[in-house]
Amino acid sequence: MVFSSLIFLFFFLPAVLFCYYIVPQRHLAVRNGVLLAFSLFFYFYGEPRLIILLLLSILINYIFGLLMRSPHRKAWLVLCIIINVGMLGVYKYLNFFIATANGLFGTNLPLTGIVMPIGISFYTFQALSYVIDVYRREA
Repeated sequence: MVFSSLIFLFFFLPAVLFCYYIVPQRHLAVRNGVLLAFSLFFYFYGEPRLIILLLLSILINYIFGLLMRSPHRKAWLVLCIIINVGMLGVYKYLNFFIATANGLFGTNLPLTGIVMPIGISFYTFQALSYVIDVYRREA
């Protein structure tokens, strides 16, 4: 489903808006839950095989956000950045580096067959932004 498709414009978007605005404003956590549920459904609709990766990433970054309260916050931040950039590197760039090495050095290394998740760069940098904001005590 893309943002300009008829399914999105006439079914999904109205359903999101209806469910979001039917919840009273004072229940912000429920409203955020509605947005989270619809976002996960939207992602699942586009790439059902990789929803577990997204859920795992959400959980990891949430836990790192909680760990920013500890006295070792800087170490947790560094580990969070390494994990997020590492996931981005594996899923987005590993096959590129293997293909480049094969071309430059004449090797025959097999490609991994890893499928790149939809929007992995956007999501990774948003997640990092969240954890860094919590580290700086801005969120």
